[in-house]
Amino acid sequence: MGTAGRVTLVVMLAVAIVLLWHFTPGPDDGFQACGFRAITGHRCPGCGATHALHHLLHGRILEAFQHNALVLLAPPLMMLQAVVARRWPKLPNPLAPMGLAIWAMVAAIWAIWREWP
Repeated sequence: MGTAGRVTLVVMLAVAIVLLWHFTPGPDDGFQACGFRAITGHRCPGCGATHALHHLLHGRILEAFQHNALVLLAPPLMMLQAVVARRWPKLPNPLAPMGLAIWAMVAAIWAIWREWP
């Protein structure tokens, strides 16, 4: 990725953070509902992620965790997995096909578990 791409990425991330900081996620603020949930009535692995990130930006970690724990736990765990994979190359890197397959399974298990009665 070139310098222009990095600058664009940083600007987009900054805009997203500002929007999440100032607006509470909901249909009245222009945030879209989950298409998967609208069709099936069930939450997808990402449902609640916008609310979780909004609460996290405001320092409300417990509320963020209640909306979507996977969004809070997956990034640091993926970074840890990348560090471990760098140290022990036989383990799957989180961005390699096997690592992505593992995280897809984690997301699927999370989706089923959170909908279990």
